Amino acid sequence: MKSEEKSIKAISAQAHGEAADNRLLRKKLREKDELISDLRAQIENLNKNLSEKVSQMADMMDKLVAFMMGRGDVTLSDSLRDAVVAGVRAEYEMRERKLKEEFSRQLGNLTSEFEARLAAKDNEINSLRGDK
Repeated sequence: MKSEEKSIKAISAQAHGEAADNRLLRKKLREKDELISDLRAQIENLNKNLSEKVSQMADMMDKLVAFMMGRGDVTLSDSLRDAVVAGVRAEYEMRERKLKEEFSRQLGNLTSEFEARLAAKDNEINSLRGDK
């Protein structure tokens, strides 16, 4: 009988321990569910904010393009637009000139190097012909 009582007490203690573990795990699960819910709300809020910012940027770009093209609510005066275009054109032409100069310089270097190699090969051919 005492052995049965000990068995029942052991089983009862084990059941109480497992019930306590179960409660603890359920509590942790609720906390994780709350955390997930909070994170989802934050993600939704961030996505909403991002969408608003992207829309604002698109609107600003449309307005900027319209402004620069002279189709917006506010436009550049012709003289100011011409000054901007002239500055951009001058910068472009300067870069183009520098690129052409660099290309010409490199072409000259390659040409002179090729001519030197060609002269060396001609000398080698002539010396071989002279040896025969």
